[in-house]
Amino acid sequence: MGFQVLVALAGSVLVLIGTQMFMPTAPNIPVISGGDVPKLIVIALGASWTLLGTVQGIRVGRSKLGKALLTLNLLLTLGVGGAASWWVIDYSYRLPAAAEIPARQTIPDFELTDQNGESVSAKSLRGKPFVLIFSRGVW
Repeated sequence: MGFQVLVALAGSVLVLIGTQMFMPTAPNIPVISGGDVPKLIVIALGASWTLLGTVQGIRVGRSKLGKALLTLNLLLTLGVGGAASWWVIDYSYRLPAAAEIPARQTIPDFELTDQNGESVSAKSLRGKPFVLIFSRGVW
């Protein structure tokens, strides 16, 4: 039952890697860091490998403890992968509606943190030309 366990564990590692790629501290990997879809594909691929390894391990395995551990690994991997995928696809896209402000109209008061961690407010920008860009960024 050795190869089946390796496939199942490799799938679990792929799910963890795909989930970690959504974190702000994730390394920039050109093929994977291009958006949500490649990361979700890594999670789905890992879940598939875990399922394949577990089914084959249960089919050819003799140890009840080994089968139980593979099944537990499968359930945990599918749970983590499913929760991460749900969070990315559903929850993280629940953004507030866009607020349209016509040109040359006074903007409402606000105070936000910029990319350098410094506080920026509407009052500090008064009298200066500026452009506000809001992006999805990191969670």
